[in-house]
Order: sequence, then C-alpha cells, then structure tokens
Amino acid sequence: MITKGKPLPLMALPVRVGEGVARPTIELLDYVQTLFKTVRLATFDRGFYCAELIDYLEAKHIRYIILVPEKKGSISEHVAQTIELGKFRHEMEYTKDKSTWRPTTTIVVCKGIDDFAWIFATNINFRGRVEYIWWYKRRWQIETNFRVEDEARIKSKSTNHIIRYFYFLISLLFHVLWIVDKHINGNMQFKKYLDRIESLLFRDYMKIDILPT
Repeated sequence: MITKGKPLPLMALPVRVGEGVARPTIELLDYVQTLFKTVRLATFDRGFYCAELIDYLEAKHIRYIILVPEKKGSISEHVAQTIELGKFRHEMEYTKDKSTWRPTTTIVVCKGIDDFAWIFATNINFRGRVEYIWWYKRRWQIETNFRVEDEARIKSKSTNHIIRYFYFLISLLFHVLWIVDKHINGNMQFKKYLDRIESLLFRDYMKIDILPT
C-alpha cells in the first residue's frame, strides 16, 4: 500500500519458481478489496504484464498501470508509430478452463522524456506523458523497501517453504513496526531498530532488569 510516498507491506504469498504471477496476484487483490472500499490505483512492473491479470483488473474496474516489456510484433509497431505520446487499443489472449479469453487494454507509449520509450498497459486516460510516468514511479520505493527488508531476513537452511515463508512474514512485520516507531520516537535506521529489538528480546528472555540510573 502506497500512502504519502511510504509503501507499507500488507500481505505476501509464496510462489513456486516458474509459477505464473496472475493467480496469486488476483488472490491478493481479492483480499485487498475486503480491507478497503476502493483501490485507487494498482501499479505493476513488467513481470506482471499478462492477459489474465489485465482481464481481472478490467472486470473489477480497478485502475491500473503496468510496465510493458518491448517485444517484437504489435508492441514494437506501436513504439515505432509514436513521436511523443501514443495510445493504442491492444487485444491479448489467454486460455483458462479450456476456453480462450481475449481481454483488451490500452497500450500507452511515452517518448522524449528519457533515452528510452516508456510503455504501459493501462485503463487510465491522462492528457500528457508525465502523468503516466509519475504515477508509475510511485512504486519505485517498493524496490527500496525490499532491500531494507533484507536487513531483517532470518537466516535458515530449512528447505520447508512454510518455515521460510513464516520468516519472511516476520521480516515484513518488523518493517511495519519500524515505520510506526519512527512516527512515535523519531527517525532511526532499520538495522539499528532491529538491534534494539534483539536487545530487548534478549533481556526479556534472560530476565534481565534494567534499573533506572
């Protein structure tokens, strides 16, 4: 959840290597909609550009921006046809339950701002290029958060995915608590916050009382 430029982790699901992203992402989005009345905007990187997810977002009327990898075929043709801002209706296809589904989206191509073309799949109609890029970039802090959360990664040699999943959830919980603590007690580096938590837990486990001086 991105709020005031500070992404907060809400949930996570384990995914097998090679498993498609559509189904677990849809499951998470279904859960999100039980927490909030509306989803203002969903942003995804290029790994989430798939027909089944787009079909779901369109059916649920969720506003979305998905970064699109530049491929051969119609996407490359859209890029070639664009001078600054191009919008193209684009049909996709996927198979589910022995049926073929063909959702449509809008491919938006933004050129002239960076040395490369920004390509998005979206159902939002902005007038200019900057709005698309600005809204998409709001998710970039999420990547930074992943690096921060690595500080709380609990080392384990277990091959049981449930155990590793549990440890990952604990690291997310520490991250949320750290954000809350910063608003109460002031700014502190995440690593230092973890050291403080470790110290408090150790003192509690050892039943060490800290007397006031």
